[in-house]
Amino acid sequence: MKKYESSLVKASLCILRNHLSILFVLTSAVYIINDFSLPEIDVRLALAFFGLYLLGVYSYLGITNNDFILTDDTLEVVGKVPLFRRRRKFLLYDINMALFRHDWTVTVGEGIKPRIVQFFVKEISQLLFPFDYKWVEITTHHTFRFYCFGLSYNYFDNKGPLFEDLHKALRAKGIPVKWTRYASMLTRSSGFERAQENQPHKYFSKP
Repeated sequence: MKKYESSLVKASLCILRNHLSILFVLTSAVYIINDFSLPEIDVRLALAFFGLYLLGVYSYLGITNNDFILTDDTLEVVGKVPLFRRRRKFLLYDINMALFRHDWTVTVGEGIKPRIVQFFVKEISQLLFPFDYKWVEITTHHTFRFYCFGLSYNYFDNKGPLFEDLHKALRAKGIPVKWTRYASMLTRSSGFERAQENQPHKYFSKP
């Protein structure tokens, strides 16, 4: 049995870092517009907003973090966050395809014109969403998508098990596996694994 476990700590820090960046930008803008001073804030209103924010982040983590347990004949997906605990087990011979989502920052805003609008869409999206947004789609007679933000890619010497390790393990079990379109384009020339090793700054880091 092999367990591929999402780190809730890493996922939480990623979300908080992005949202603190947004808060800093907005606070700076208000400070400048308001003649270099900050307006008075109702403490009760601020505490209520902070409580709702924490509830939102908790719900977000519960929905978007799953662990994967692979045995000789099953793949089990486990949500471990309290109030969001869930389990779904798949027999390996029932799985027709496992599709893995490659780093979304490479393709976000694709097709938007003009380029300046595409640039702002890309930058704002990367503030709102974790840069290591990822999911696995399991297709049997239906398709099921499982998010796993806290499961790391192989970059910055992250310790395993990794997102790619799950891909390799399922492939070794004879399950048809694919990466999403952009990663598939990489495999035509040098292979996705080689691209990971040679260009981590481009494909697996926030610009």
